[in-house]
Amino acid sequence: MKGRVTYCIVTIAALILSCSCRKEIIVPQDEENARDFITFYVKSTPTAATKALIEDTDDLIDQAPPIYVTDLSDNSPAFDNESVSHSGSGIWRSDKTWNESKTYSFSAYVASPSPNSTATDNRGGLTVTDNGGIVTVSQPKIYSTDKNVWADYLLSYRLNVNGADRPVVALELERVTTAVELYMTRSANMEDVIVDEIEFRNVATSSRFSIDYQATPDDTEGPGGTKHRWANNLYEDSRTDYTYTPANGIQLLAYDETAGRFAAANRVMNFLTVQQTAVSGTDLYVRYRVRENGSYNSYEAVFNLMDYSPRTWNIGHKVKYYISVDSSIELVGIIQKWEEVDFIEGVLLPK
Repeated sequence: MKGRVTYCIVTIAALILSCSCRKEIIVPQDEENARDFITFYVKSTPTAATKALIEDTDDLIDQAPPIYVTDLSDNSPAFDNESVSHSGSGIWRSDKTWNESKTYSFSAYVASPSPNSTATDNRGGLTVTDNGGIVTVSQPKIYSTDKNVWADYLLSYRLNVNGADRPVVALELERVTTAVELYMTRSANMEDVIVDEIEFRNVATSSRFSIDYQATPDDTEGPGGTKHRWANNLYEDSRTDYTYTPANGIQLLAYDETAGRFAAANRVMNFLTVQQTAVSGTDLYVRYRVRENGSYNSYEAVFNLMDYSPRTWNIGHKVKYYISVDSSIELVGIIQKWEEVDFIEGVLLPK
């Protein structure tokens, strides 16, 4: 009997930035003199930003890139877009000492180490100006499974600090990039499903972002709430198709209710991009094989992403798509607030 294949496509927009705090930084007694120097640590956890410079706070500490710090206060600024290196134990220590009579206004950013994007090496790149307030993000034009080719950028909230307190300055970072992921599984009653090609079509890869409002950690009354507010100038001529044709295909795992749809083992494709709204031609194409009665039959399907919610891939968010290959036919549509879950489920018979 010729099998019938069910698709269930789900989009979830979840904050890439989680504002949960890390463990309190405790400075050992023999390092108490380190309090004389202006030091920083990352308080927020930019969770699970796939194919990014930073996966989470622990990854940030492991990779230990420099942070670029500016003192935005008018009274003898201590930093002017200056690099501060990681000194160990999750601390970035500058060579500046505290002025106990001064109030500082700190801003900092972290940028992926690929500033020079070229067409030949297919690497993403960044151009950062205005003390981190303006950034042009250019992602690769060709899809790659190498996470190091994708450009990522994180800007801290603006933070006021009294020099007399000599604190370890807790930076809360927010991304300007957007992560997109595709997860796939098969139902337990399917013999075998192999994915041969996945393509996200008509994806814009470059944009110039300029910050209209830089939030503070407790800025609930600001125009952006507790988030930065960015102006987004999308470069329409940067659109491309991200095509992934894995060698020998991807053999889908059977759906495991315990692990859930978005288990890491179910992820088949992911990339970083810039904020954009699905337009005509922004499609998801999948080509796959299904084993039916001992032989493989080939299928393909195209999903117009304008038809699924959310239509916009927003700054600092992750968008997850889920496709389930099954043997039944049904059509269900559910939309909830994005803070909880945002998805539409659709079942299509393959052509």
